[in-house]
Amino acid sequence: MNKILELKNLCINYKNKHLSKKILDDVSLDLYKGETLGIVGESGSGKTITGLAIAGLLDKKIFSISDGKIILENKDINSLDEESLIKYRGREISMIFQEPMLSLNPVQTIFQQLSEMVKLHITRDSKQVNEICDEIITKVGLNKITKILKSYPHMISGGQRQRCMIALALVCKPKIIIADEPTTALDVTLQKQILELLVNLKKESDTSLIIISHDLDLIKNYTDHVVIMKDGKKIEYNSTEN
Repeated sequence: MNKILELKNLCINYKNKHLSKKILDDVSLDLYKGETLGIVGESGSGKTITGLAIAGLLDKKIFSISDGKIILENKDINSLDEESLIKYRGREISMIFQEPMLSLNPVQTIFQQLSEMVKLHITRDSKQVNEICDEIITKVGLNKITKILKSYPHMISGGQRQRCMIALALVCKPKIIIADEPTTALDVTLQKQILELLVNLKKESDTSLIIISHDLDLIKNYTDHVVIMKDGKKIEYNSTEN
């Protein structure tokens, strides 16, 4: 398989007025095209920080990459300026967060949020924008497309919001999707539906997927390889078949 992403000895510091602390220490990993990689660990292990760094979403006022590189297809993400990062997020890599009510814009409809992504990365032609939004909402398994697109996040259920988050992540057909605890707020039945949807859509578009979780059973069932983290360090990497 072709390697699409490489973390080389990544170190990240947390800083404020009073202290600077290393929270990610010498983390290296590879992600291959079409692969599903699991990153697992307890709270504070560094798994979410790793995902945010890959997605170019670290707040540079608080976090700094002190050493190492994040390489996406021979491009060092950390060397990109803010304008380049805006193009990178959504188009190259998208992130799905664990709580859609905190991630979706509460004062914009689902259509407004989807269309903004499409206009930024794909096309500004209104007819094509509408078609792309309709298509992605259908792909994530939502019925009553018009009603969903006209809704604000608080007007739809938790499962529908999570599917809308997946739609936002997939609409620009990124090379990598990072799902950070994507089913935490859902009941067991919905968890299975959302994870199977993610994996099926990943296969359909030949996208690479990173699932971040504290749940080893989930990681075992839905990923090809797993990285186990503790205290900001990678302590194990292996196939989930072992």
